[in-house]
Amino acid sequence: MFCYFLPNIKRVERAELAEFGLLDRLDANCHQRQAATGPTGSAGLVVSMSSALGYYRDRQKWVPSQCGKYWIGYEQPLTASDLARVEQLDGHSVRLEDGSDWLIPVARSFVNGCVLPQSLALGPDGSVVTEVLPRYVAFSKRAESIWENFIADCKTQSGEPVETVEPSESFTVADYFNIAVEALALNYRVGPQEVSLLRLLTTANVLRIAQAIIDVPTLLELSKKKGQSDEPQCSGGSEVN
Repeated sequence: MFCYFLPNIKRVERAELAEFGLLDRLDANCHQRQAATGPTGSAGLVVSMSSALGYYRDRQKWVPSQCGKYWIGYEQPLTASDLARVEQLDGHSVRLEDGSDWLIPVARSFVNGCVLPQSLALGPDGSVVTEVLPRYVAFSKRAESIWENFIADCKTQSGEPVETVEPSESFTVADYFNIAVEALALNYRVGPQEVSLLRLLTTANVLRIAQAIIDVPTLLELSKKKGQSDEPQCSGGSEVN
C-alpha cells in the first residue's frame, strides 16, 4: 500500500482526509502513526490502509503530492493485489506496464447499456426505476462518450455512413490517461499520481482499458464464435497518438 505523510498533523478523521483530498484512497478507519521526522524533516502523521506503515527513509521512496499538502511514500514493487479494494466491480483484466493484470470495470455493455451499480426506487406511477449511484455518474457519462466514439470509428473503418452516430468529443492523450486512472481508481486505491509513480500506463494499454470499459472484449469473443475475424478497434488504432 501507499503511505501518506501529513506534515505537522497528529491525527486525522474523515473530515481532515477530505480536506487533504485523500478520501478516494483512504477510509476513515485507516491506520495512523505519528512520526518524529518525515520527508520534510519535520514531525507529522503517516497514514495508510496497511498496518505496516511508518517513515523509513532507507527503503521507501517519498515524493511530494502535486497539491503540495502531503507526501506519497511507497516501496517497490507494488502490485495490483496490494492496492485492490475489498469490493471490486466486475470487468475485464488488462495487463499493464508493470506486468500485472488489473481488473478494469465494465461501465457499459453493448447489450444492456449501463451496468454500473444503480439504486432501485419507486417512480411517480409506482413502478420500480433505476438510477446510477452518484459516485458512478461521471464515469458512466465518460463511458457513453467512449462508446459513441467507438461506434463512429467502427462505422468509418467499415465504410458505413456515420450520420446517426457522431463522436461526442475528440479524446487526447491526457483524456485517455484520465479515463484509465478513473477506471483503475474504482477497483484500486490509486489516483493520478499513484498510477504515474507506478508507470502503469502506455499509449497502447490505455486503449485496451477504454475497450474494457465498454465491454469490447465480450463483443470480440462473440464475433469469434460467429466466425468473424475482423476485430473492431476503439478510437482509431492500436495506440494513442
